[in-house]
Amino acid sequence: MSPNSLTIHRTPDLNKSRMILGFSGWMDGGQVSTGAVEYLTKQLNAESIANIDPEPYYLYSFPGPMEVSAAFRPHTRIEDGVITALDGPEAEFLAADEERIILFSGREPNMQWSQFADDVFHVAEKFDVDRLCFVGSVSGLLPHTRKPLFWSTASSPVVRQAVIDQGLTPTNYEGPAGFATYLVQRAQELHLPMATVVVGVPPYVQGRNYQCIQAVLEKVNGIMELDLDLSNLNKRSNEFVSRLNSALEKRPEFAEQVRKLEQHYDQELNVTQEDELKQWFDNQDIEVD
Repeated sequence: MSPNSLTIHRTPDLNKSRMILGFSGWMDGGQVSTGAVEYLTKQLNAESIANIDPEPYYLYSFPGPMEVSAAFRPHTRIEDGVITALDGPEAEFLAADEERIILFSGREPNMQWSQFADDVFHVAEKFDVDRLCFVGSVSGLLPHTRKPLFWSTASSPVVRQAVIDQGLTPTNYEGPAGFATYLVQRAQELHLPMATVVVGVPPYVQGRNYQCIQAVLEKVNGIMELDLDLSNLNKRSNEFVSRLNSALEKRPEFAEQVRKLEQHYDQELNVTQEDELKQWFDNQDIEVD
């Protein structure tokens, strides 16, 4: 029986399917998490199969200044005094039937993580999902001119070995947990193979980072044993890097800081210099047209 908050409205035959999850909010720097799922949705012509009712899981109001509260409120559009849209958070499952891939796109839940996870794993059970993967990103002192760095969490030793075989580093971390980490723990209890693939994104680029989206999906291709065609994404990634390099040429002081990031990546900077870099990039970014 489906949880009350879950509505399934299409039931394709998806034996031994894979599920790829993306969440906005936590671990979506450079829009890698949401951007990767959106790219796959369009590339695979995935169609909706289910959605989660947002009411039990999301805050619509939060105490504090307007810029903080605004992140939680529904988005509205009013034209000439008439409300034409009032959109709350969405949490949707889509399926590419031929490829046997299920995609999830939604905001990380604010409340009732266990029930939201029940919804996710109910869909996984119904459509015979035998491996899950969360894609995400974290900001770090990483230049776009070097190979991206990756971290991963796995639900079992077998999955851990699969991510190591793809060149990912198992995560060592202690601090605030994201919902994806909670899902991996639940998957472990359910004996479901699940991994997270998290890429480090440069701290200075505004908007969607196609370079990192391509990098993370290449890793997912291997870990999930898929055969995704990423050629269109490779073209977007190259164009993104070209525009970023052009923008840096117009900002010599910024380009100099990126060269320092390269030194940091190559482990040529000391702790004091690293702290100075962090402080500089805390208040600086660059927009790629």
